[in-house]
Amino acid sequence: MKYRIFRIMVWAVVAASTFWGALGAAYADAAKAPTTKAKDYPLQTEEQLVARYDKLMKQNEENGFSGVILIEDRGKLIYNKAFGYADKTKKITNTPETIFDIGSITKQFTSAAILKLMENGELSVDDPLSKFFDGVPADKKNITIHQLLTHTSGISKSTGDDYIYLSSEDFLKQVFKRKLKAKPGQKHIYANVGYSLLAMIVERVSGQPYETFLYENILHPAGLENTGYLRPDYSQHVVATGHNYRNNKPWGSSIERWAEAGGVSWHLKGNGGILSTTLDMYKWHRALQSAKVLKPETIELYQAEHVVTKVNPKRYYAYGWGISTSSQAGKIVSHSGGNGIFTAYVMRYVDVNRAVIYMTNETSPGASKLVQELVNIARLPDYEPKIIKKPTPARRLKCKVKC
Repeated sequence: MKYRIFRIMVWAVVAASTFWGALGAAYADAAKAPTTKAKDYPLQTEEQLVARYDKLMKQNEENGFSGVILIEDRGKLIYNKAFGYADKTKKITNTPETIFDIGSITKQFTSAAILKLMENGELSVDDPLSKFFDGVPADKKNITIHQLLTHTSGISKSTGDDYIYLSSEDFLKQVFKRKLKAKPGQKHIYANVGYSLLAMIVERVSGQPYETFLYENILHPAGLENTGYLRPDYSQHVVATGHNYRNNKPWGSSIERWAEAGGVSWHLKGNGGILSTTLDMYKWHRALQSAKVLKPETIELYQAEHVVTKVNPKRYYAYGWGISTSSQAGKIVSHSGGNGIFTAYVMRYVDVNRAVIYMTNETSPGASKLVQELVNIARLPDYEPKIIKKPTPARRLKCKVKC
């Protein structure tokens, strides 16, 4: 981020494994001298932008990109196109309606559910863990919801494999017996575990399963009917099958993995793994822009610069979002998610009503640079975007799931 715009974001996505590397990408963008006043990018017509995006993505598809790209420009959805295969083995192509695993982007829904309970007067972000769970060890009993939301609780990053089933009781036992990585409130340490605890709090306060509360209070009011773990009717859409470019073998879908495991594990629930489409995530962006689901003052808290991140002293973490500032386009609210097979990214320019959303089911180092290229097309009328390189087994990314 000391360098050119988006350079650190690109590094972070390349480094992404489920969710810690994805976190780095969440602090995307930025100029050397941040300002709160948005100057916006040089004007290009919609036709010019679409033509440039089409040219880039046609070339990327020829080099192996598989996924969907959505772009909003100045409050208007101008691009939502699919490339490659949803299922390479069966030669089923992706469409704008294809459903993908969006990884750690799940966290912004968990935090929104917590804030909805706060709006309803059922909890406070200052409430400690001991208010919701019995037998919390002394070193963890005063950890607050705010600290869980901002990754400053000091709790371990993860508990185990995402697709090995773990009950809530066993999850809590594991979490409570582990030593803290830091004193609560002392350091920003990205922790999936904290968001699973938040999902448990949602269940205990609301008296409903996490996904039921999420759908009734967040997803449905925002119009997100194709987003969730097991609730949506996936028979109406194609669910992307992950493809492992490292060994050129199919990985399967998350739904298949959950069926094998016997359900969605608490290793994953609340912190990652929700399925969605680019259009649903765009609806979520618009719902936040218009305060459709949460009150304006709640959204301000939701997207506030709560803590400086470990990635860069000029980058902040809000509640399930990374926050940065661009001298050209103002405040940027973003997050990514991935497990080494699937990768998704949501970048929202809230001051100028611009957004870039992409999802892919065949992550590779080449695809990780795509967001930078898409943004630079809008930012620079004469910019010549770089085409992704064909993935090879030699260019490896680490997986947080069995590859």
